[in-house]
Amino acid sequence: TVPAYSWMWSHHDVVHHHYRRYSKNQINDLFRDAGFEIEYSTYFNTFLFLPAYLKRLSEKFLGDKKSDSPIDEVPEFLNKIFTSIFNLENSFLPTVSFPFGLSILTVAKKINRK
Repeated sequence: TVPAYSWMWSHHDVVHHHYRRYSKNQINDLFRDAGFEIEYSTYFNTFLFLPAYLKRLSEKFLGDKKSDSPIDEVPEFLNKIFTSIFNLENSFLPTVSFPFGLSILTVAKKINRK
């Protein structure tokens, strides 16, 4: 799994030690170039994309607090809602390929060349 969309880059990525964000085509091309066959690939964290996008947008215009904590504290009830949404989306994997999301999930198999 890798983070998606370079335009979504924020302080969150710095705190999590990300080096870049990818499109699904970019990461899959890297796998193929390294001799892998893509078995399954999808964006995920799709259902939480809008709240995350709005948070990033507000940080851009209102300023980011630049916390070094890898997790933003949210009220317990909101955390439970987000967790339920994330778990609901996981129930669709690997039968669905989402067209967008905060992250990319790719399953690849090394091609044995003789």
